[in-house]
Amino acid sequence: MLGANVSVGIAQIKIETANDLTKKDFYNPNPDDKKLPFKRMSSDNRSYLYSYLVKPKHNISFAGAFIRHVIDFWSSHIDLNERLEIIATLYHIGYGIPKKNPESDKRV
Repeated sequence: MLGANVSVGIAQIKIETANDLTKKDFYNPNPDDKKLPFKRMSSDNRSYLYSYLVKPKHNISFAGAFIRHVIDFWSSHIDLNERLEIIATLYHIGYGIPKKNPESDKRV
């Protein structure tokens, strides 16, 4: 059982983020799995979704889906075609409060 919303795998995808992406039809690791997505997260549900996230193919696919979702979210606030260098920073901050002129993170 997983009681916390931990980051998993090479892309460090949080379990609840993966569930959110599945709910929003950005990526589903197994469309035939009737348990997914979960309406509410419990430790049992986190453990279940963890079993998908630890597999590299799903982990990377969730990361790609999250990048797509972040680009969609931020594109209503900034023209990302002119600012590709900040996509990694936006991946890191996710759905934060949009700033007029976001800058790339020095760590990225």
